Amino acid sequence: MTRFQQGDDFVAFYGLKTDAELRGPVGQKIRADCDMRGLISKDDPPVFLNTDQPGGEVANRGHLLHHPKHALAIRDRCREVGVPAVANLPGLGIAPGKDDPANMAEFFFKHLKVSSAPKKPTARLLGTAKRK
Repeated sequence: MTRFQQGDDFVAFYGLKTDAELRGPVGQKIRADCDMRGLISKDDPPVFLNTDQPGGEVANRGHLLHHPKHALAIRDRCREVGVPAVANLPGLGIAPGKDDPANMAEFFFKHLKVSSAPKKPTARLLGTAKRK
């Protein structure tokens, strides 16, 4: 554990006041509701994971929450249960596979079954064109 996982605010992070509450039934339920790995199931939609955070030692709370190893754990769990997952984690040297969408836009186009970005609406379509 890093110093950012424990500390004076660890219990308060979950909206509780004591370690006993955190370890008791209420705390267990709250933590289960926050456990992304535990919430992933085979009927979930495909997942695209992307973070430009560096790998290595955790530098602060934001880095802890968005560390590429966190995203890697989510990708691995998705693969365990059969959820399609694509990861772009440059901090760990992980890029989408050659047959995977290269970025989030391509991922959405693929899974929402659209061929390209919609055209920008024209003034006429927006109802702002001058009338004759």
